[in-house]
Amino acid sequence: MRRIALQSLLFDIGKLITSVLGVAIATTLLLAQIGIYEGMKVASSRVINNFGGDVWVMARGTNVIDNAEIISAGVRPLVLAHPCVVDARGLIHSMTFARRPDGSYEAVVLVGADPRREASYFPWRLVAGLPSDLAQPVAVTVDRLDAHKLGLPKNPLGATFELYGQNAHVVGVTRGIRSIMVMPYLFTSLDNARSVLGLTEGQVSQWVLDLTHPSCAPDVIAWVERHSDIQALNSKGWAERTEQYWIKESGAGSMLGLTALLGLFVGIVIVGQTLYSLTQQHFKELAMLRVIGANAGELVSFVAWQVLVIGIAGAVLGTGLAYGVGWIMERSDIEVSLSNSVVSFGLVTIAAMCALAAGYSVRAVLRIRGTEVF
Repeated sequence: MRRIALQSLLFDIGKLITSVLGVAIATTLLLAQIGIYEGMKVASSRVINNFGGDVWVMARGTNVIDNAEIISAGVRPLVLAHPCVVDARGLIHSMTFARRPDGSYEAVVLVGADPRREASYFPWRLVAGLPSDLAQPVAVTVDRLDAHKLGLPKNPLGATFELYGQNAHVVGVTRGIRSIMVMPYLFTSLDNARSVLGLTEGQVSQWVLDLTHPSCAPDVIAWVERHSDIQALNSKGWAERTEQYWIKESGAGSMLGLTALLGLFVGIVIVGQTLYSLTQQHFKELAMLRVIGANAGELVSFVAWQVLVIGIAGAVLGTGLAYGVGWIMERSDIEVSLSNSVVSFGLVTIAAMCALAAGYSVRAVLRIRGTEVF
């Protein structure tokens, strides 16, 4: 039955190509949309996840790291008074503006921390320069993919530009650190961030608490929540809140899901129509096989082999196209995360789509009676 099924596919190359392209388009759309969804989640919470810590403290009412308010210097001794708190590391995460060489302004996200204490992971993905270099006056890092936005050369190391009225010096280059708001990330020291933003000594947007043990987190959070002007969340909860804000409340998740469903619908229609057409085209031959003793399982395998070939060919082609689309989108400031889990989930979904598309053809061959050949 396998040979008959494959020969019937090759007999009509046009229908075979159409069905393979249908699966490929559905695969590409599905993987691209899931990849963009995961990419948005990664981009929205990447500072939180990379900065670590057990508990984050911020101004009360803050719902996302990008909207964090500046809190007073008095918060640090307050949180350090709890016996479970080993250290409180300051972080400044704020939007500001840089002036390009042509005089226009570009919105940027300024992230300030202590490079001497956070040297092992701040900033991450550093491909040029050293974290300690950020201690120099108004020294920043620029991501290689964002250099053109600031009017800087492809290798911006050593370049200067105006940052909120001050001359900033690029002492480091990162690779692939993108913002959910498609703004360049500029990493610097706490002192430099305060200087640029006009803050006083000790002011930050969040305090990241390191505890004696993660199990202390609920007690520390409850202790912080007793103060009316600040709030606290564990690191995972803060990352999830930020992700939910950008994915759900912005409506981006619904839009991406709708596009993915549209791709699956297109795939089901094209593959289902092709398989049913092939089944009808060979209806008499299948009926003859029924007369000479072919059972229902053998007739179903006729459709199964065809959908298997179409599904594998389309999925392989679609996955390759999805990686190509992802590469193009990355160059257009849209982050796409095609991790192994994303690709695996996508391919399982495509397999289910093909099985669903084959359902009508399977039903048709199961109704074939040997008498219909006469």
